[in-house]
Amino acid sequence: MSEERQKTHSFLLYSQAKGRAKIELYPAVQWRRVWRYGKGASFDPKPTINKMWWAKKYRVRIGGKWLRRGNAKYTFFNKTEVRSIILQNAGI
Repeated sequence: MSEERQKTHSFLLYSQAKGRAKIELYPAVQWRRVWRYGKGASFDPKPTINKMWWAKKYRVRIGGKWLRRGNAKYTFFNKTEVRSIILQNAGI
């Protein structure tokens, strides 16, 4: 099943050590209506109220699989974390 949400950024990375990696970024605001704080949540409940929080976060997909922290169903990353993920997958 293909993803219906719109990605804002897509990176195709290649390194001799790791091979190819396709990284896609999706604005977190696209999950605002379906996300509920509770079991498996990796952050505090304030985001449901604060619209600016959602505007500064992204959901990351690498090689067609969502990047997650622990058991969290949805994990959102800020720009600094996204940059680290990209550099790590680029082998830099």
